[in-house]
Amino acid sequence: MSRCRLVALVMLILIVAWQARSGTMDSIAGPPDPEAPVSIVVHDRVLHPVSPLLFGQFMEDAGDREPGPQSAAALIPGTGTFRPEVLEQLRRLRATVIRFPGGFMAERHNRGFDYRLWLPGPVEGWPEPEPTGDRRRFGLIEFFAACEELDAEPMLVVPCRPAFQRAPDPKPERTVEQTAEFAAGLVAFANATSPEDVPERLRAWVRLRHDAGRPEPANVKYWQIGNEWWLFRRPFISDGGWTEEEFNARHVEVVDAVSRAMRAVDPDIVLITDAVKQVNAQILALKPGIDWLSSHQYSPHDSPDFALRDGQRVPIEALSAEEHWRLLTAMPYCDADGRSMWRTDRPALSDNDAPLAFTEWNWNGWGPGVFGHPEHEPSWSMGVGVAGFLHAILRSGDRAQVATQSMMVGSRWGITAVRVSDEHPPRLTTKGRVTAFYARHHGDRRLAVDDSDVPVDAQPYRMGVYTRPEPKVKRVDVVATATDDRVFVHLIHRGFDQPIDLSIDLSEVMPASHRDGSLASMHLMIGTSDLDLDNPALSSALAEVIVDENIRDGVAKIRLPAKSIAIVELRTPRRMGTKEKS
Repeated sequence: MSRCRLVALVMLILIVAWQARSGTMDSIAGPPDPEAPVSIVVHDRVLHPVSPLLFGQFMEDAGDREPGPQSAAALIPGTGTFRPEVLEQLRRLRATVIRFPGGFMAERHNRGFDYRLWLPGPVEGWPEPEPTGDRRRFGLIEFFAACEELDAEPMLVVPCRPAFQRAPDPKPERTVEQTAEFAAGLVAFANATSPEDVPERLRAWVRLRHDAGRPEPANVKYWQIGNEWWLFRRPFISDGGWTEEEFNARHVEVVDAVSRAMRAVDPDIVLITDAVKQVNAQILALKPGIDWLSSHQYSPHDSPDFALRDGQRVPIEALSAEEHWRLLTAMPYCDADGRSMWRTDRPALSDNDAPLAFTEWNWNGWGPGVFGHPEHEPSWSMGVGVAGFLHAILRSGDRAQVATQSMMVGSRWGITAVRVSDEHPPRLTTKGRVTAFYARHHGDRRLAVDDSDVPVDAQPYRMGVYTRPEPKVKRVDVVATATDDRVFVHLIHRGFDQPIDLSIDLSEVMPASHRDGSLASMHLMIGTSDLDLDNPALSSALAEVIVDENIRDGVAKIRLPAKSIAIVELRTPRRMGTKEKS
């Protein structure tokens, strides 16, 4: 028997044994308990649109720490082009927008990196010395081509940190004017058709793209001015000789100058910058100024080897496996009723009603608090946590315009969606599979849902900085979205070891003639907290199945296995959000 067949046979035996042990097969096939179903009602009322750009990815190049798309296993040798098998996995994500080139790396000007390394060559006449590092094989030109191949909107981050002094040197690396000119040059490089379309001083940028073999523009619509200003404002103010008032004034001055310079090249672009409570009001008052404010959330982040309950330390190993599961799956936060939410109540977001861009997010955790429990493997907890983030993003659709998950492709960091390595074929990780699952099955508007019958559980532990106690966590987190002819009921079942029976009332979103005999498809993801599902040898134990459910009197009665994610899809021949006329 060949090695491949032997591995496949072992995996099949493992999966069947796990399903039999956990009761998963019975949970799917067994009939719902008619005595005690949990009632969920989907209403024919639209709460807000769901932007197609909420299902994006962040393709980060973080240098030696995580080369991302520069990874040798990602590219055809000697080129900046993705290997076909990597491109196939990237397509599976169905990213609608892709952010590039970096977060902190995009701002590390002349500190071991330089944004110009993503350009195909030097910009004629640019006043600074040439960067000393090697040009990136996967640069802006290659990024534009990849976005076209993946049918995704490109988003670029432009650097602003060089316009601020860095301790102990009292001089900025660039003046405000140079920073704005660099940003304008990037817009010209990406969007101008020919050199004659821009002022003389910017024509070298357009010629550079033409000389690199790309005469056609990339038409980049979405641009972020700076990245995570809140990280460098603190050390600059404390060590760089600025008062907070002086720094705030420079912050507003830079955003104003950069946004004006970029719009002078292309007035149709959409500009994003970080929400920072100290300057939001001044930045939002700029004209034409900023379109969207950016917010980032990562949880649970760095974790110690203990959790706190009522202020008392509890070693991670003293928690039960179920307690550890709850600690890692109530993500990113919960509202007063226990539903997953994005913290838009924080001062940087609650002091205004500007549209939002969630340009970096992920279930991102490390340390003994995440990986130190002896009876609980956290990889499926991460997947369920990612689903919680996605529900929070969908619930924020009244303000959220775009969201990009970190990080799209990589070889070193655990948050990658597509994992590349020299040892194994490229593959979607658990997090990548969950985001791809939602990208395939969702609507363009959110519907009202009554989930008051869903039981709640407590998550009483604080861990590290970002994971806090949640008095109420919905055992089943419910979001409903729709298109003109379909309804999607998104369900996260956080129950640890017992299935749950649901009665989903869809009668309001169905014409009377279709409320009996119609079929709904339940797309189901089932994981296990006993296996490392990101291990290539075990990843097939993360199962995806489709189960048809009969509709009776407008109600679908289903049974969800423990620790599962499901999307119930109903085809309905009427437009959602309009009451059926009698």
